[in-house]
Amino acid sequence: MRPNRTRELLQAGKPAIGTALSVRSSLLAEVAGGLGFDFIRIDLQHGEIEMSDLTPMLQGVSLTPATPFVRVVMNSPDQIQRALDLGAYGVVVPLVNTAEEAREVVRAAKYPPLGERSWGPVRGSLYGGPDYFQQANDTLLTLVMLET
Repeated sequence: MRPNRTRELLQAGKPAIGTALSVRSSLLAEVAGGLGFDFIRIDLQHGEIEMSDLTPMLQGVSLTPATPFVRVVMNSPDQIQRALDLGAYGVVVPLVNTAEEAREVVRAAKYPPLGERSWGPVRGSLYGGPDYFQQANDTLLTLVMLET
């Protein structure tokens, strides 16, 4: 599976520098990814980007060394799983307010036995590689935003 450079930096105690995109443009995603950032976070929560814009924007980032992340609209298993299925190498989940809500995020983002993510990575395995299912739990990054 393609490595998650951002996760590797964080696990090594090093900073990871990125930027967020809230404007729908696969070209902008590709340009931003080529500027030297460790990650590009595509923001579905704020701005004009819709789920239908996500695939081309992830494809744009995927052409660069940057790690593609997605901030979903809310703590919703279907949004988390769709973002990962389309090739996000990390999800940022806003509006997480309790430990149980954080556990729900992990269950949605991880394959069994660590979670309940269903199999159907569509583009995730194309970007990640043929061992995506075996390695996804250890490679993808799941972040929550504690906002209250």
